[in-house]
Amino acid sequence: MATATKALPKYSIPLREAPSRPGISVLLIVSSDLAALILAIGVSVWLSRQSHGTHELTSYWRLWPVLGVFISAYGLFGMYPGVVPSVVQEIRRMTEATTIVYFVLGALTVLFGMAETYSPTVFVLAWIMSLLSVPLARSLLRHRFSQKTWWGYPVLVFGSREPGRTLVRTLQQQPELGFKPAAVLDNDVVDYEHIGGVPVLRGWDRAPVIARELGISRAIVAVPGIAQEHLLDLIDSHASDFSHLMIMPDLRGVGSLGAEARDFCRELTLEVRKDLLLPGPRLAKRLIDVVLSLALGIVTLPLVLLIVILIKLESRGPAFYRHARIGRGQTKIEVWKFRSMVMNGDQVLLQYLAQHPELALEWERNQKLKDDPSATVERVEGRNEPGRAATHHSGRSGPLRRPFLALHASVSRPDRTLAGVRTKRYEL
Repeated sequence: MATATKALPKYSIPLREAPSRPGISVLLIVSSDLAALILAIGVSVWLSRQSHGTHELTSYWRLWPVLGVFISAYGLFGMYPGVVPSVVQEIRRMTEATTIVYFVLGALTVLFGMAETYSPTVFVLAWIMSLLSVPLARSLLRHRFSQKTWWGYPVLVFGSREPGRTLVRTLQQQPELGFKPAAVLDNDVVDYEHIGGVPVLRGWDRAPVIARELGISRAIVAVPGIAQEHLLDLIDSHASDFSHLMIMPDLRGVGSLGAEARDFCRELTLEVRKDLLLPGPRLAKRLIDVVLSLALGIVTLPLVLLIVILIKLESRGPAFYRHARIGRGQTKIEVWKFRSMVMNGDQVLLQYLAQHPELALEWERNQKLKDDPSATVERVEGRNEPGRAATHHSGRSGPLRRPFLALHASVSRPDRTLAGVRTKRYEL
């Protein structure tokens, strides 16, 4: 799509007319949401039938008007037009809207005695599938079309030196956010400049003309350190020029997760909430930890047994190493790890450094050695010799040479951290 230029009235600087088509972007996002929901419900019905269910897919097609309820709920939760200032916030809103709609549908089926026609199991499966498919569909859509010139919304940036320029570069590097910088207004700029094709102009008073001529409805104020009276004057002067005006305060270093704007004593207040300090989220996290730990423990049990056998073959002593750490509330806890060092690893290392003083500097600098003699990886002619460096040949030849799977210490610090597993070739 061609990009037109305009010489704005009163100003001789030509600007590119923004070719964005927000309506197309919204239509595509709505279509992806519908496709994801239909796929989630269809797969859920199919899975139910595979487990000897008797529900027909055609009976669920009668619920097609419910798709409009989902789209309306997404709209009420602010998921359209689909620009993404925060991916986490979008996923949270989608989760809340989807959960509410499915909960209402499930409650209605039970209330009106339709559980035999519409299975609660299908609704639960569809709810889980929707929580996965809708964000995935949106992500794929943005990856496919975000580079197009018509994607998203044109935005005018009120910048001040480097913060404004950094914001423009960030928006250009992340087009999936849906904000396409059309121009930067900076009162500190001396002459005409540009950032990646985006013009940088002097004078915030140009904003009304630029917004009107280029059809820009959104603006971002990125002026850290601006005096309060100047910021209020900027907002009052241009509040009627833009339907959406975003203000980026000077709060660098403050995490955005859990931060919400509040009206506190008639003052704009930013509340930073730590959910893991609340009873509900802590209980949910604990349940997730326990369930996932049990599930993963069962799945990885064969691998754990294999690693134990390999450690036993490599070195005498226990397969696990117990190490004291500081846990919650400054209490000591015992952490169990796979042993990656020989039993007297500290003594072996000290003796090795005494015999090779040229390696002492490497140890002091990196707290690890390229060939750590205390690691349980040394095997020479079928014998474990922890005091010697690894030898990769033994004089044998012929078909008896074969690869050997060994444990290798990933970090050789005194606390003896967990070992990694990799394949090394030894000749036995």
